[in-house]
Amino acid sequence: RKPIQTHYIRWDNTETERHHLVSFKADGCNFDSYSIRYATELLKQRREKHKLMNIISDGLPSAYFSGSEGIRQNTLAIEDARKEKIQVFGTAIGKQNNKDFTKMYGKDFYMNVQDFELLAGQTAEMIKKIVQDW
Repeated sequence: RKPIQTHYIRWDNTETERHHLVSFKADGCNFDSYSIRYATELLKQRREKHKLMNIISDGLPSAYFSGSEGIRQNTLAIEDARKEKIQVFGTAIGKQNNKDFTKMYGKDFYMNVQDFELLAGQTAEMIKKIVQDW
């Protein structure tokens, strides 16, 4: 079964498009590494010099195989995105297995948000750290 890829933003920057973000929801049938590869393909088509992908997760990768294979597939998808000069960082919400997330993203490109109210501030700090070298 192929994962569903819902597009909330199509880069038009209209008011209607921006309002779509408030309807963002997980629809299930997700396959994390497929989604990362799909987003990588979309970003490769963009003309901007600098590209940034933030992957937000509430748990270990979902996949149609074992948990360890899901982690391996995510790691490979992230590595492939980085080969395309796309900066990737991961955000885990809540209590997570930091070891597995660190394996996928690297310790400098992974953050765990225990308190949702801190998400915006922690994300801003991560982005600031990444873009300082741009």
